Amino acid sequence: MLLFLVLFIIILSTLSMINRRDKHSTLLFFSSISLGIFWIGILIFIAKKGGIDKSVETLLFLTKNLKEVLQFKYIPITRQSYIVAFGRYLFPLFVLLLSLHLHIGNTFKRAKKHWMMFLILPIISLIIYYPTFFDLFISHNELLMSFILFGSVTWVFCYIILSWILIINEYNNISSSYFKKRFLFNTLPIFSMSGLFSLYAPQDPAQIFLFYRNEFMSDKGLWYLSKGLNTSVYVIIGTLSLLSALIGFITLSRQLQIKWIEDKEEAVLRQQNITASNGANIFFHGIKNQLIANKILNKRLFAEIEKSNIDNPEIRNLAATMKINNAQMLEKMETLYQSFRQNEIHFKPIDCNSIIDESILKFVKKYPQGKVFVSSPNNVMVLGDKSYLSEAFYNILTNGWESELEKNLDKQSNLEIIVKEERTHVVFTFKDYGVGISKLNKKKIIEPFFSSKNSVNSWGMGINYTMKIVKNHMGTIRFESKNNITYVDIILPKYKGSN
Repeated sequence: MLLFLVLFIIILSTLSMINRRDKHSTLLFFSSISLGIFWIGILIFIAKKGGIDKSVETLLFLTKNLKEVLQFKYIPITRQSYIVAFGRYLFPLFVLLLSLHLHIGNTFKRAKKHWMMFLILPIISLIIYYPTFFDLFISHNELLMSFILFGSVTWVFCYIILSWILIINEYNNISSSYFKKRFLFNTLPIFSMSGLFSLYAPQDPAQIFLFYRNEFMSDKGLWYLSKGLNTSVYVIIGTLSLLSALIGFITLSRQLQIKWIEDKEEAVLRQQNITASNGANIFFHGIKNQLIANKILNKRLFAEIEKSNIDNPEIRNLAATMKINNAQMLEKMETLYQSFRQNEIHFKPIDCNSIIDESILKFVKKYPQGKVFVSSPNNVMVLGDKSYLSEAFYNILTNGWESELEKNLDKQSNLEIIVKEERTHVVFTFKDYGVGISKLNKKKIIEPFFSSKNSVNSWGMGINYTMKIVKNHMGTIRFESKNNITYVDIILPKYKGSN
């Protein structure tokens, strides 16, 4: 069973690398491959050694037939030992490199910069344990062999422990619960695989290479298959191995499932936008021409009122209201048209506070009574287009304020913008105390032309347009309502020149 779980972990990490194509998935792939090589080498030797309990046999091999295939397959003992050596000395290296990649803080900055120094011990070990070299220079010197056995197991576990320290240190430096959960979810496969590896890592390849030739090695044997252990200990070891592999398998499969769902939802939304955009141009120009014609008629109406010297306040008010409504409709149509246009985005480093200031200016122009409280550190920068990002922020502020107006017409609370740095990202949190977002509307609000407000006042394109701007800036947007507060998080990659 364990053999199949390890193979599934390799398959899932391979799919993850093909899907994501980034450094994280590549290092995870090489970690799982090296673990698989190590584990298969161990299983081959266990099968050939024999003498294991049936329950342990099921945990390790699932079926007796598979165990017998490995048991009677001709594989030279020198090759068996080097298969174990190859996996044993590469897995800690890739896990450590993956942990260094995930570590963003300054605690281990120097170690991350000089990552190539971690290649030295694995390369030396693979040279020493190469069968021909080991047989000629090491195998006949018991003192030297004892030193190498102790040194190799020491550095292997030092690499594993250091990788755990890096991950735990990075986790403790994250303040956002969202990023903590995301980081933990991404690092669970590392803990599960290194846990499975650690159970069998004390097995030295030399113990396999010299098992039938050297009494010193024969006495040591496989610690987890020694004669002193009873069946219950075998089952405990096997169960721990199974749990470690199972956690890695479940986490990796869940990561792929989430990525697949996100890609599917994004594809559906993209198709909805394309469909909406196809008929939108005709709609825009038709309605816009009609509004311009109404504008001309409105001018003629005012001219006729002045010409006829009509002194009826009701007629003048109706004409003025018609003029205002027409102008508002023209403005809304232009905004709607802009949301469908595929304009160029010019990326450059921008101070986060300048984006917020510009969005607040736009917001106050529409709602002069609106107040926004800002909490933001200095010299934090993102890479993007200021005009587009300020438009996205303005849409969020407008929605928040209108939500507060809908909830309480007499008194509104201040809107809030809180900016925080989280590892490689900047999180802009927008808070309002309005009606909130229901679970039913949480996924619908990013769809084109969806609005929970009165359709006369809202076209339902503000959040959709904001989402497109954020996506074009390689960011994400999250919505959450709890305790009568609505939180909208816009998460953007942090510019490296920040602070």
